Amino acid sequence: MIGIGIADMHYTGMRAYSTMGTIDWDSSIVAASIVFGVVFAAAAMIKFHESASRWAALSGAALLTVAICTLHFTAMGAAIITPDPTMVVYPSFIDNSMMALAVAGVSSLVILSALAAALIDKQTTRESALRVHELADAAAEGIVIARDGEIVNVNQRIAELSQRSQEELLGKRVFGDLLFASRHPNCTVGDRRMETVMITASGGTIPVEVIWRPYKSDTRANEVYAIRDLQERRQAEETIRQLAQFDSLTGLANRATLRRRLDNVVREAEADAQSLAVICIDLDHFKEVNDLYGHGAGDEVLCAAADRMLRVLRIGEYLGRVGGDEFVIVQSEGQQPGDAAALAARLIESFEAPIEVDGNPTDIGVSVGIAIYPDNGGTAENLLANADMALYRAKSTGRGCACFFEPDMDLAVRRRRRLAQEMRVAMAEQEFEIYYQPQVRIASSEILGFEALLRWHHPEHGLIEPSEFIPIAEETGLIIPIGEWVLRTACHEAATWPKPYRIGINLSARQFQHSDLPGVVHRVLIETGLPPARLELEITETALFENLQRAIDSLRRLRALGVSIAMDDFGTGYSSLSSLQAFPFNKIKIDREFVEHLGDKSHAAMIVRSILGLGKSLDIPVLAEGVETDRQLQFLRSVECEEVQGYYFGRPASAERIRELLAAGYVQVPGPIEELIAPEAPASKASNVTPIGRGKKGRGGRPSAA
Repeated sequence: MIGIGIADMHYTGMRAYSTMGTIDWDSSIVAASIVFGVVFAAAAMIKFHESASRWAALSGAALLTVAICTLHFTAMGAAIITPDPTMVVYPSFIDNSMMALAVAGVSSLVILSALAAALIDKQTTRESALRVHELADAAAEGIVIARDGEIVNVNQRIAELSQRSQEELLGKRVFGDLLFASRHPNCTVGDRRMETVMITASGGTIPVEVIWRPYKSDTRANEVYAIRDLQERRQAEETIRQLAQFDSLTGLANRATLRRRLDNVVREAEADAQSLAVICIDLDHFKEVNDLYGHGAGDEVLCAAADRMLRVLRIGEYLGRVGGDEFVIVQSEGQQPGDAAALAARLIESFEAPIEVDGNPTDIGVSVGIAIYPDNGGTAENLLANADMALYRAKSTGRGCACFFEPDMDLAVRRRRRLAQEMRVAMAEQEFEIYYQPQVRIASSEILGFEALLRWHHPEHGLIEPSEFIPIAEETGLIIPIGEWVLRTACHEAATWPKPYRIGINLSARQFQHSDLPGVVHRVLIETGLPPARLELEITETALFENLQRAIDSLRRLRALGVSIAMDDFGTGYSSLSSLQAFPFNKIKIDREFVEHLGDKSHAAMIVRSILGLGKSLDIPVLAEGVETDRQLQFLRSVECEEVQGYYFGRPASAERIRELLAAGYVQVPGPIEELIAPEAPASKASNVTPIGRGKKGRGGRPSAA
């Protein structure tokens, strides 16, 4: 196009040439001039666009000059002028000098315009390139432009990651100098993606993700690379892996990791016909530390406990935390059960020294349950379950000891689970029944009231003792609906009695800590119409001190309703005197354990005298539980105990039987009345008492706690 333009310009100008003669043209030379112009102009354009260097621009300009000159001079050689005197050349209407000035002016204007356009284009290109470069430097990802794998441009992010300047990177190989790769990856069509490492100036490596694709610039194939730093992602992945496999507090293996480890160890032991031990560990008194010092202190204790356990471990012993204050050790090497017993001894010994919490020593111990493969289970699940049963036995028999799994534990646990399921059915099938035991004034043998005691008539097992099913109800939370049913039923029954006898109802620790207990009692009193003064709620020190502040608040709200509060099992807790100081109780009940040994052990009599003296000093009535013999009664009479309760005056009876006795006019109990209140089951007589169905308390249990 440029060559044809030059030819058109030249031959159009020659049309303006006037002379005294005729001009003829040699067509072959004309054609040659046009060809020369086109060829050299095309060569100029190719050279100019070959690269952005100054040499390419100068070479293109020189070739364009050659194109113009060769076409011009060749074309002049094609003109044949034949003189002809007859032809007239008319003078120009514009002076030649003016014509020259005009041509020079227009030419200068064209040149100046071209220069201005070039400058504007250069500035625009520079600004455009600067904006693109700024945009590339602002990108969070690194960007590399390369030609045939050699870096020609990078953004600032690449310089930061590689710890090199942008100038240092120019001319380096992408794969080999900047990125690690055994060979340059093939990049022909479409995007490519890979994960590799970037080599820094210090010789270190950074994990990166590389996405690259080919593109054409000018006439050569280039590549553009987007490089993303994976350090944060790898750190996040590692954090997630740690959280998924390890306990975030202690750094020990968590339940899932421990289970996988145990599965592998069991498979190896099965293949090699070896034995192994699974050891479950629970921290003793941890809950007290948590409640007293807070959860932060509890976390410190857990970390200190984990550290102590780790220090006693040996080769082949793997420790994990499975939740709360529970830990598990898998002992895959050694002779069993000897090595498991030795490890348990080391664990218990390591906790003999107290753990410091905020400068205060805390008495934290451990209870240990052990299951041996293959004797106590052939799978990881069975071993963990059996070790947990052994741990439960260790905690119930006395904390700070170790216990191996025995088959009868499994039967006991199965029975407990079955009873927990059947207890839900018992509520719907009305298998529970409340029995009532009289409370008597010693001086007049007058009946003062009754204590409500819960019974479960199981369709298969018969009468189940409260000492067996009440703890299960507390563990499962069923004690809340059962306790409310006992409260409502007993109050409703007492409201129908012909005389305003008081009714005593026990509250379990779980039930007493229920935030809405005062509201429940208030609604029951309204529904049943029982005067609040006739209701006496009995609580143990254990229930009181599980959450002292909440307990005191609930007691005050109950007292505000007009309900009486009795301290049950007084003397068996660890802080009986502080209990009386924390809250003014309406009555103290001496535990049957002390009454049972009256006459046998001198210290029992001294304790009973002390409790009675304390009650008189504080002006709090005292009732002795578990009176079964005349000897016990006479002693209590001699030390001026005013109220008693026990089999001597009557065993617990059904509501129907109590209604019959009260309707018959019985208001006093002159002596043993087993002939008035029918026994729950036949038994032999001893000491004028028929001790049939006597449970742990000697009075048939409680509505909730026993």
